[in-house]
Amino acid sequence: MHILSTAGTSALNNVAEVPYSETAPLSPQDHQRFAKVVNAPESTGFSSWLRSFINRLLSIFGEKLSPSQLNQCLDRIFSEDNGWRENGSFNVGGVEQIAFRVKEFAGTTYIVCATTHDLPESDSIAAHMAGGRSLLQTFTALAAAYPQGSTKALIPIAQSNTYGPFGPRGHFTLLEVDIDNCIIKSAVLHDSKGGFVDVFYEGAGRLTDIFRKASLVGGDFSVTVEHRGEQSLLNGNDCGRFAAYYAAQITAEGGLNCANKEGAVVFFAEHF
Repeated sequence: MHILSTAGTSALNNVAEVPYSETAPLSPQDHQRFAKVVNAPESTGFSSWLRSFINRLLSIFGEKLSPSQLNQCLDRIFSEDNGWRENGSFNVGGVEQIAFRVKEFAGTTYIVCATTHDLPESDSIAAHMAGGRSLLQTFTALAAAYPQGSTKALIPIAQSNTYGPFGPRGHFTLLEVDIDNCIIKSAVLHDSKGGFVDVFYEGAGRLTDIFRKASLVGGDFSVTVEHRGEQSLLNGNDCGRFAAYYAAQITAEGGLNCANKEGAVVFFAEHF
């Protein structure tokens, strides 16, 4: 195992900011409007009703979240009112994003990070559109902020696949990393999908390569992956919500052992 390095921080901070467009944040009442249009097609027009009806058939809760929208949701879920504190921020396209949401319990510092992309570079337009912060940038900031002690970092990963309708940022997963005095002990990628799409993308392998090339881990280290399958194959929208749900479950009593699709739907209705 290699020790996380804070070298290169100044270079990372000098990355040019590239503006990008995102849709307006989702309203917490979206799930109520969803039920209304399904049950009253005449209220919104047939095409809108049909789209909502198909979404219900495919177990889709709502519209796909952008990285910025997911960050805003994480701010609400892991808020000071719920015992978390904010630490650090960074700017993406003129928008300030909270870097870390932190809480200590059971001798471990839990850190819910801002969304991070799995592109190897950090200064391209695609990188900024995928969340603005690379995995290397996130870990450099983690090492600087938490050089000692036992920490568990929970990082929503914006996978940068370009398969068909998925776009430049196709799927969110949650990376759980255990770190002891800046030494990475283990890393697990929690994927809400089954393993079919990941057979082609190999998300855990991509993250392992980034870790190794940055000398954050030794050659015998690998990120493992858990394909949970709670998000159906044809549901291309709710991956960000599942990433937030898994983070909340990991920081709660019982952990991911208590996570399931039914619990996720209740969580979505409460927080999105």
